Amino acid sequence: MLRALLLFFFLSSVSNAFSAPADELTRGLGETDHSRMEMRFKVTFFRIDIADVTALLAPEVAADLGALVEEGKKTDEVEALIRTILLDSDRVLNTMTFCRDADFGRFLKGATRSLQGAVDAKIITDEEFETLSSGIRADFSPLEVRGVKEGDAVHYLIAGSDLRTVVISAEGEVLLDLVRTGEIYTRGSKGSFFGKKSQFSEKLIESLFKSD
Repeated sequence: MLRALLLFFFLSSVSNAFSAPADELTRGLGETDHSRMEMRFKVTFFRIDIADVTALLAPEVAADLGALVEEGKKTDEVEALIRTILLDSDRVLNTMTFCRDADFGRFLKGATRSLQGAVDAKIITDEEFETLSSGIRADFSPLEVRGVKEGDAVHYLIAGSDLRTVVISAEGEVLLDLVRTGEIYTRGSKGSFFGKKSQFSEKLIESLFKSD
């Protein structure tokens, strides 16, 4: 009987460990009007679905965006103001949920290309890009054999000067959970998603104007 109880509590703790990160990541984000942006990222030439991209924002950021969005006009000036608000935000969760399998090499190539957008928008320098890109392989090394599978979610939580990266499989298993501290990491991550040269930012911003 005691043995069965111990086994039950052990399995319960494992299950909670796997589910807890997702709950922690989204807490307080994406809960108000204008606090959620989303898009489907495709390879343009072949129109192949790659990933669903979402950004969950804090209430105070959403309120600032709402003041712009509710005017209903997506001008270049408004879009620039929205980018500034997003890049200045100190708590945001960006998530890529993959629509197809990708091996480790392809995943790294995509992550590096996203980071290059932050360089092209002059959000990070070439030297900072070299520092960040050289760490991508090491940071994601737990995925080297497996790669990413359809339904896997890669979460990037920015909280102050911390960038927390969590990869959760479609089955709910936590494959990676690490924190990098420093403004270079948070700035590079935000630039990858929200910078003017980002692969994602234009459609993410457009989604604000389409939300109910």
